[in-house]
Amino acid sequence: MWFRVCASAVLLMLAGSSLGNAAGSLLRSVYPAGGRVGSEIEVEVCGSDLAGPYQAVISGVGVKATFLGKKQVRQLNKKGRPVSVPVSDRFRFRVVVEKDAEPGIRMFRLAYAQELSEPLGFEIADLPEQEATVKSGGAMDPCRVAEMPVCLNGRVQTEEGDRYAFAANRGTVLVAKAVPEVLPFNGFVPELMFCDARGNPCDSVTRYGAAGAPVSVFQVPQDGEYVLKVTARAGKPGDICVYRVRLGELPVITSFSPVSAVKGESLNVRLTGYNLARERVRLFTGGKNSQMCLDTITEGAYVLPSLGFELRESGAEAELLPQPEFMAYMTPASLNIPANGSALVTVRVRRLNGFDGDVRVQLDYPPLGIACEGGFVPAGQDTCRMTVSTDGHRYPKTLFELALTAEGEMDGAKLRRPVIPVRHAGGEDAETFREFAGLAVRVNAQTRSLRIETAASRPVSLTLGQAVPLKLSSPVFSAQSGSLYQPVAVWPATGFSVEGMQQANRKESASVLLTADPRVMRSGEKGFFILGLVKRGDAGGEILSVSQSVPYVVTE
Repeated sequence: MWFRVCASAVLLMLAGSSLGNAAGSLLRSVYPAGGRVGSEIEVEVCGSDLAGPYQAVISGVGVKATFLGKKQVRQLNKKGRPVSVPVSDRFRFRVVVEKDAEPGIRMFRLAYAQELSEPLGFEIADLPEQEATVKSGGAMDPCRVAEMPVCLNGRVQTEEGDRYAFAANRGTVLVAKAVPEVLPFNGFVPELMFCDARGNPCDSVTRYGAAGAPVSVFQVPQDGEYVLKVTARAGKPGDICVYRVRLGELPVITSFSPVSAVKGESLNVRLTGYNLARERVRLFTGGKNSQMCLDTITEGAYVLPSLGFELRESGAEAELLPQPEFMAYMTPASLNIPANGSALVTVRVRRLNGFDGDVRVQLDYPPLGIACEGGFVPAGQDTCRMTVSTDGHRYPKTLFELALTAEGEMDGAKLRRPVIPVRHAGGEDAETFREFAGLAVRVNAQTRSLRIETAASRPVSLTLGQAVPLKLSSPVFSAQSGSLYQPVAVWPATGFSVEGMQQANRKESASVLLTADPRVMRSGEKGFFILGLVKRGDAGGEILSVSQSVPYVVTE
């Protein structure tokens, strides 16, 4: 699964240190949050401080979106006549899903004048689709489910929620599973409740799932009419509380045994759950890693997020001790890079089972003109800031994707792990974290750029306590606007100060003095530093642009 809900404890520091990517604008929901293969639907996007016009960007092939305009509602004017009034921060798109589109979770982003939004999940499924219906006056009418399995789409707008009526036979095991990847970024989590025809909760229901992935399993006690109620378990009801629920005799794995094996071993794995086609799976571990083993065990079925499989090295000692490991995350999940400029990326490494080595981050097969700089997390630390930059001459003219890889070493063995893009947003009650597989990038010549003019591949030599002159170049250093900005040290978090900025006459450049603090830095220390621009007098405020990552070495 390329997308999942993250544990907040893992990414709290990452969220706290990330740089906002969309200048206050935020894509919060898409409704409906998916569509069927071979269909055409109209979707509504909702957010905060959105500006248009927009282009919708959906990852993968076979799905295209066309901008239709702002959402309109009918209101009475001062003369009592009905008129159409646009709704702020609501836009409509026509989405066409081709017949050969691959089912799965896609990434839905908005691209507009100068930036690319953070993503939301959008599911493509080869199942019937059904939306909750609304009576005149806004009252919710029970929606009749004609066939299963089905994808249910709705918005929990009231405390009563939505209701879906269906007939079921005794002995049937029905599963209602929320699709967590498409939930909005407002803290909303759906509650799934099976009830009898009178609305009373049924007894023969088992509930599973983490905070954002509820699953309810209903073992039908007798033939009859039943109702699935979808309400808000967390968050306040409203138009933005979008859900997507799969309903039917869906296969669900609640546990399996064994949960680990030695590399190269062949074994039978016993499955426990509901609606499973078989109770055992033959697993051949040769040539696989832990995730591939899990995919083989759970193929075609939903597996609870808490389940995992561990593939160990051979040998008695290896069987007893978990292997050193790490995972790498990054924010933001979308990059907006100026031409001849840089975008700031925050990387966090989660160290597991005693892994304590250095971690380096690099781009996989970058396009011409795109560079990754400064991605180094030394032993004993778990975070760094780095930049992805363009050279101003050769770079993709449209949206494109990048992949970053983190590489470490343990006992002479190299460990390579993908850097997982993460989106985070503050909900009404708590932070929301989600992982994505793809990093989308947009290069825009209209956004602010900042460059430090240094010798290529040669570190800047810094003497403790002594100011070193640096030359900066940026379009904002013009006679009209240069005095509005001042440079600050973005990374490292402590140890550097920037002062004494003087602009060059009639040029888009300025000189500054960079000083390494002897109370924080040590002679021989090496690393990368990043400078940024803020509004003058607002040193702790929003970073408007960042330089590339520049290597440095500290001397006496």
